Amino acid sequence: MISISQCHAFRRLKHKSGALSSTHTTLELWKHAGLSFHRPRGMTKHPLTADLKPGPLLSMNIGSSLRHLQKSIPNHWRQEPMTLPKPGIYYFPWEVSAGQVPDGGTLRTFGRMCLYNMTQSRVTLTAQHGSDQHQILVCTKLVEPFQAQVGSLYIVLGELEHQKDGDSVVKARVLTCVEGLNLPLLEQAIGEQRKYQRERGSTQ
Repeated sequence: MISISQCHAFRRLKHKSGALSSTHTTLELWKHAGLSFHRPRGMTKHPLTADLKPGPLLSMNIGSSLRHLQKSIPNHWRQEPMTLPKPGIYYFPWEVSAGQVPDGGTLRTFGRMCLYNMTQSRVTLTAQHGSDQHQILVCTKLVEPFQAQVGSLYIVLGELEHQKDGDSVVKARVLTCVEGLNLPLLEQAIGEQRKYQRERGSTQ
């Protein structure tokens, strides 16, 4: 393919030499522009309408451009390919508070917002399971600013990080208010999803 700069070079040469009155003049202009043409045996078309292929000058320009492009790419981009974050596995809030999620694991869970500390970027979610109430700490630095609705139901997606004091914090990258969601139906759906995944894993 002919580049824009080569077309401009050809037009400048054409303007300097006047009208193209012969095939010889046309060939010389293409050579100066860094192009050559390939005419199969028996072809009688004008060189301008023939199939063009890169000449030595064009090949040299392409090679230097590729080398410059390779140098401009940071090393860590070439060595470490970008990967999408994990979608997250659903855990019940009582499973998170019981320490069943590994450190650094990606999870989804839910709970009602009972506290939002804006200065510390911390949200506390609570969930009732039987007679026990469970709490989940959520770091909201990556999702701020957002409109906190205390008392509403939220679903959080993020990575779990174990703290030195023994607590666990979910570093949220998605925090969605789902007030009005049928919570028993959500818990049932999580159970059905786990059942399906177990059956699928046993058959493979």
